[in-house]
Amino acid sequence: MLNGRYKKVKKLGAGQYGTVYLAEDTKFEQKARLMPAEYLTLYPQLQNEQEESKSNLVAVKKIKLKTLEPEQGIHFTSLREIKVMQELRHPNIVWLKDVLCLQKNFFMVLEFVETDLQKLIMNKQVDLDEA
Repeated sequence: MLNGRYKKVKKLGAGQYGTVYLAEDTKFEQKARLMPAEYLTLYPQLQNEQEESKSNLVAVKKIKLKTLEPEQGIHFTSLREIKVMQELRHPNIVWLKDVLCLQKNFFMVLEFVETDLQKLIMNKQVDLDEA
C-alpha cells in the first residue's frame, strides 16, 4: 500500500527510468478531469472533451534513482516528465494524478489506460491520421 491509498495489483512493465504497476485507488472519488481555462480559450473545441475519471484503477510508476545511492536523486528526464505532465490537460494525454516521495523513492500516479501506445502504433489495422 502506497501512502495508505494505492494498493498494488500487478506489475505492468519496466523501462529505463522506472517500473510501472497497476494499482487500485482505495480512496477513489469520481472527479472531473478539467482543462485549464487558457487551453479552452486556445482550443474551444475541447470544451466537450472534458471527462470524468470513472475508474479506481491507476498506473503507478516507481521512478528509478540515478545510482544505487538515494542521495544522488532522480534523473533530470524524470523531473522534466513530472513537470510537463503536471501542466498538460488534454483528453488524448494520460492524466498525472499524484506524485509521491516515500522512503527515498519517487512515484508517479497516472490515469490507467488499457491501450499500449506502442502496440497501437504497430497495429497495421489501425489507421492513425496525422493530427
